[in-house]
Amino acid sequence: MEQMRKDLDQVTANIRNLEGAMHYLSQRTAWNENCFKQVQDSGVLQMNEALRKVMTDHKKLLIQINILTTRLTAMQGESGDNSGGAQLPLLVKPSMKR
Repeated sequence: MEQMRKDLDQVTANIRNLEGAMHYLSQRTAWNENCFKQVQDSGVLQMNEALRKVMTDHKKLLIQINILTTRLTAMQGESGDNSGGAQLPLLVKPSMKR
């Protein structure tokens, strides 16, 4: 009988610990949901998508510039127009304007 009482006390203590942990986790979950809602309301996620698209477009443009530069260099090399083996000048100045 005494062993059953000890086991019951141990189980009761474990249940209290679990209840405390569940309460803490529910508070943290509510706090995280509140923070996420504030981030959503601020528009940061929408700005992130726009920035990701700009960066993707920028990478595509750089790839196209590299391809064109390589082709022009090859064409100049074939025609012998490139005297002295100098690099092609930059045809367009980089700009932040669209």
